[in-house]
Amino acid sequence: MKDENRFDGRSSNYSLYRPDYPADLLSVIKLEFNMGDESAIADIGSGTGKLARLFLENGNKVFCIEPNREMREAAKKDLSGYPEAVLMDGSAEHTGLPDSSVEFIVVGQAFHWFDLEAAREEFKRILTENGVLILVWNDRVAKSTGINAAYEEICRKYSEGYHSSGSTGLSNDDIVGFFGHEVRKFSLPNPQEMNLEALKGRYFSAPYAMASSNPKYGKLLKAFDKAFKENKKGKWVRMEHETKVFAGQMV
Repeated sequence: MKDENRFDGRSSNYSLYRPDYPADLLSVIKLEFNMGDESAIADIGSGTGKLARLFLENGNKVFCIEPNREMREAAKKDLSGYPEAVLMDGSAEHTGLPDSSVEFIVVGQAFHWFDLEAAREEFKRILTENGVLILVWNDRVAKSTGINAAYEEICRKYSEGYHSSGSTGLSNDDIVGFFGHEVRKFSLPNPQEMNLEALKGRYFSAPYAMASSNPKYGKLLKAFDKAFKENKKGKWVRMEHETKVFAGQMV
């Protein structure tokens, strides 16, 4: 995994303010790929456990593979009520799992950070025969108005290294090539309501977020204050996300 320390200092904001995954995602996976509560799952780049929780609540044993110590510590706290959660210091390229040990690999908001060639070898090693890989991203919906548009404008103006509202950073060919064939694709709506603190926290959970030492930091905060005031409905703004999923067997 490239630069495993990129999320240092961001785990608290990540846990609190990143969007969760829609419950319908689990329903679709169970229906389309025959996932049962006995299925063993590896969540690669599991972070604070947001995606893992969806499967833990289904009764699955989930191996949470995360290279960043701060994120693992946050997951240890957030997933403390789930005895089937196994937190491991590992990466997409070196999971630490035995051969053919999991029926499913899930990746939430992390695949674009992997060394794809090494990760592909590792995923094929740990998946059982007919095992399924599921890649998931919560992407902000591109809009010309509203809080989505305002957030995008702020990111582009103030954030070094910011690339787009979509988090994949990969082409469709990259993803298909990883699976080795065309895969199932589907998406689910996943809106997130946020107060001003959550809106700012969502931004500061990202590796592209501006450091407080930056001379423009005050202007950044004022830009968020303005965006929230102009777009709020009552005490909240509603950011539209689309949960994108690529799923299938690897060949």
